[in-house]
Amino acid sequence: MKLRCAAALLAVTGLALSGCTAAVNAPAHTPIASSAATPPPHGTIVFRQFVDAGNSQGALFTEQTDGTHKVQLTKPAPGETDAQPDWSPDGTKIIFTKLTGTGTPDEDHHIELMNADHTNPVALTSRTSTGTINFNDQAVFSPDGKQIAYAHGGGDVKADQLKDTGIYVMNADGSNPHEVVTMPPYGGDVGGIAWSPDGTQLLYGVRNSGTGKPSGGRAFFLVKADGSNNHQLTKWELAADGTPGWSAATNLIVFRVAPDEGSGVGNFYTMRPDGTALTQVTKFTGTVVSHKVGFSPDGTWIVFGAASKDGVVRVKLASIDGSHTVALIPDGQASSGADWSNSH
Repeated sequence: MKLRCAAALLAVTGLALSGCTAAVNAPAHTPIASSAATPPPHGTIVFRQFVDAGNSQGALFTEQTDGTHKVQLTKPAPGETDAQPDWSPDGTKIIFTKLTGTGTPDEDHHIELMNADHTNPVALTSRTSTGTINFNDQAVFSPDGKQIAYAHGGGDVKADQLKDTGIYVMNADGSNPHEVVTMPPYGGDVGGIAWSPDGTQLLYGVRNSGTGKPSGGRAFFLVKADGSNNHQLTKWELAADGTPGWSAATNLIVFRVAPDEGSGVGNFYTMRPDGTALTQVTKFTGTVVSHKVGFSPDGTWIVFGAASKDGVVRVKLASIDGSHTVALIPDGQASSGADWSNSH
């Protein structure tokens, strides 16, 4: 895992509960369904939105897909961010990453689980001890809700690159964590995980370090959940990355393509699980887009973050044929890292 400016990344990626209190009802937005000829399917989106002007304090919110009933779920302390939320398959729980001490020797990324009503927050991975690096991020539930896959980074640092990075799987209660994918030492980052609908495979992203081949290359790989049959799915020249979505309804994968990773300008594409039928969904021009993208339960819409006219990345919805795009969060602080519940 490369050490970067987390505050800048959070504005686009939605990276990552003690301190959770009663939900805060935020001002409701004007319903958005009328802005599309075919409105988005009814559902509930969970996402990260910053609550301070400096984008250093991010909380988790939920909102209905018609733009109503926005509710703040978490109350992180100043300088903390709750990010990368993922619904459990039954919609009763949310797993997320809590980031603290960003940019300091005490920086920590650990995975927490809470009930969907923001009660009973529990840390599933250990917090970093002072002076050590033990980052755990990007947790996602298996389709049956019994396991959680996540990205891990640790060890010492060389040329801004952590020595040890890999994909882990643990039980939903945090027990039996074990590594299923291991990158070469200082070889680059892994993350952006999605389970196959049948729970037998993991799709994940690789971002090579400067010493990787190709240097700085980005691509998706597919591996069985037991760590076997690990193979590359997309070509390096496509520059595919981010956290993808895998639809159980259509068996399509949706993901980000940003040729220039530094700018974050790009679009979203779909493909089959064998890498074929590559199709561009959004038609943005010069627009910064989020790393994370996901499907509606029926596979007809996607949820993601993209820059608005004022340059701020906010959560949006788009039909899978690219014909309609609506702003779920039309204004306010930057928002991203959205996930669409399969049960709401």
